Amino acid sequence: MQEIMRDVELSKFAKRSLVPSPVAKMTGEFAEKFRDGIDINLGVGYVNEETIPNLAVVEAIQYVFQNPAEHRMPLNYGGPEGAPNLIAAVKRFINRRDSRMSIKRLDELRLVIGANGATSILDSLGDIFEKGIVVTADPYYYIYCETLQRKGFDIRTVEEGRDGLDPERLKEYLFGMDACDLERLKFLYIVTVNNPSSTVISYENRCAIIDVAVEVSSRLGRKIPLIFDCAYDSLNHDINCPDIHSVLNKSYDIPVFEIGTFSKILAPALRIGYIVGEDSDILSAIVQKTADIGFSNSLIMQEVTAWMLDNTVDIQIETVNKAYNQKAKKIRLEIDRKLSKWLESVSGGECGFYFYLTFKGITTGVESKFYKYLTRSTGVAEYDLVDLEGEKKPIVVYIPGEICQNPVGDNFERGTRQLRISYGFEEADVVLRAIDYMKDACEYATS
Repeated sequence: MQEIMRDVELSKFAKRSLVPSPVAKMTGEFAEKFRDGIDINLGVGYVNEETIPNLAVVEAIQYVFQNPAEHRMPLNYGGPEGAPNLIAAVKRFINRRDSRMSIKRLDELRLVIGANGATSILDSLGDIFEKGIVVTADPYYYIYCETLQRKGFDIRTVEEGRDGLDPERLKEYLFGMDACDLERLKFLYIVTVNNPSSTVISYENRCAIIDVAVEVSSRLGRKIPLIFDCAYDSLNHDINCPDIHSVLNKSYDIPVFEIGTFSKILAPALRIGYIVGEDSDILSAIVQKTADIGFSNSLIMQEVTAWMLDNTVDIQIETVNKAYNQKAKKIRLEIDRKLSKWLESVSGGECGFYFYLTFKGITTGVESKFYKYLTRSTGVAEYDLVDLEGEKKPIVVYIPGEICQNPVGDNFERGTRQLRISYGFEEADVVLRAIDYMKDACEYATS
């Protein structure tokens, strides 16, 4: 009698990956079922097509191929550190945008290009550090934190305030951890313009957070790395937004890194992200990780981006920020006008392209009446269907707050009453129409 063979042995990470993350499921459904011109995307974080500089990309490609001496072998393999042209162009870009970051200082730092955008750098960090505790803000960047959890990390969160993660609250939390947990602390992960809430951490508070990290490192007798994720820093479009500067204008006693991306201000498909900081084994390990998974980022995309950073990006940023500022103002007025009686608080609209809403007594998760109304899944034809033939009314996609909160944190209940609105992808009039549907959903949820 033939013996039954055991199944393939998968790693713990692979087994956890068999269950799609909430955002992966949502993104997949969006790509598969979304009806252009009918349904409304306030959830999946795409950028607006009108902000993508198609003509500049075409011009850059032409220039790259017409100047092989300057842009060598753009369709061949590149090096895992990143294209020299791009590294130099990113440093010039940082210097132009931040008067405190001189070229001399930037040349003292090491800048590494990710294999596939900023996300690949974050993913590499999850492989570089020993498994243990990562401390971040609550609400947290759900995509990366879910990735870290699948990799075996323990995510701990500190509730943010109106001005982002408060350094004193972070200090109180870290020094309040028991000795065993503190020993398991591996790194701090801070999103400077938080996703989902869009709260902005000022330069002064970023420096104060570094002081906290240095102090806890001193207590432990080992260096705790501090990772600043600065993905939205360039989308600073409101006069009320705090001044944003790099903290790398000086050296520290611990490893401090900033991660940046050009997905928001140029185009996501360029897949350009970078990490910069003092040279260290951490950066060398990221370079090797890039080599392991594909030699380098696409060299043609790196050369194209390098040209755009030197020739078109400054005007591009000005244009994009002006457009987002105008949209944010219109949308905030409509939120206040249509939803205020159900809202506890609103954040965002100054930097990046999100609003984060907290409702008073309305839950927003996938099992809630509010969600079912907006996804046309109430089971009541009056709310779900255009006609009896089964055509659904417009669906509104958003990010429920329950996936942005630490499920074992102190604020999970509040997260069940929150949601993130993106005004990045849809035009302003479409977002305003969605807020009308949200008003109807509030009335349905409270009826």
